[in-house]
Amino acid sequence: MKIGIFADVHNNAVALEAALRALEDEGCEVLACAGDIIGIGPWPEETVQRLMQVPNLVAVRGNHERYLLEGMPATCPNDEGMDEAEMAYHRWEHGRLSAASIAFLRALPDRADLEAHDRRIAVMHYGMDRDRRLGPFTPHPDEDDLRRLFPDTPRALLAAGEDPMALVDGVLIPALDRVGAQFEAGQRFLPQLIQAAGAAQAAFEAVREALAARQDGPPVRRAPIVLATVK
Repeated sequence: MKIGIFADVHNNAVALEAALRALEDEGCEVLACAGDIIGIGPWPEETVQRLMQVPNLVAVRGNHERYLLEGMPATCPNDEGMDEAEMAYHRWEHGRLSAASIAFLRALPDRADLEAHDRRIAVMHYGMDRDRRLGPFTPHPDEDDLRRLFPDTPRALLAAGEDPMALVDGVLIPALDRVGAQFEAGQRFLPQLIQAAGAAQAAFEAVREALAARQDGPPVRRAPIVLATVK
């Protein structure tokens, strides 16, 4: 099954139509929209209505849907960084949405999980804590940031039945290999290398906990793991 993933449509019905045609040409059977359907652009109602016509669509809320459904800041300055002009725009776009479009957006979850190719794919607008609150935008996350933004990702895979060592061999190690190759090619730099190591460390901790919790089943294959970094 081929999955097409897109996000941040932001009321651009023209760009959405072009993207949907491209995904159809690619033979995508399921489409996943990772939020921010509305906001910023000029065609709120047309955009939502077009998405409502898409078959096999999996969509989630972004922060702009939350402004509509959960409210916007009341004053300036505010934690969202909105000024008076942006707040006035949001009031305008919200007023353009029909009851049917608002109901469609209200029904969207904060996160959706897809099962494909023996994998679980988490669809969300951005990292969330365990209370499903979107995390603050963090351009250079450290290990603590990654744990906060994606607290359950490795554990969710293990809870879904993923073999711990298959997760290591099939996901974590290839991902680290790819980051290392990109670093050697000059496509990634030391901060990204450190970020990848922090994410991997958190994932390996979840794997270690899963292995320790095993009470029966086939023997666990143990192999040496060598970790290295760059000075």
